[in-house]
Amino acid sequence: MAPSVTRSAEGVVLDDKKNWVVGKKIGSGVQGTVHEVLANGAVSEFAVKLAPVPTVKTKGRQLSPAQQNANAIYRESVVYQNALGSLKGTFIPKVASPQAFKEVS
Repeated sequence: MAPSVTRSAEGVVLDDKKNWVVGKKIGSGVQGTVHEVLANGAVSEFAVKLAPVPTVKTKGRQLSPAQQNANAIYRESVVYQNALGSLKGTFIPKVASPQAFKEVS
């Protein structure tokens, strides 16, 4: 199930159990862009990496470069979960769950 997306004056609101407002772009790289995000209704600011998620074709074993990129970002999130999981709730408010890697249209 993909998270719902709504548009607001501040930016795009990603709804995944909580509301996040995507703000200005901080940086970019090969895998995607890093944006400032605000928890909707809170004063805390965070950063999030946004990258396009390709549509997965069921036929064929060859992964497209976009699918390889999405897999690399997922593996990166697993590293963060393992390394920073004990800090969740203190310095790290939330580490993305695997359900965060869904296609947003």
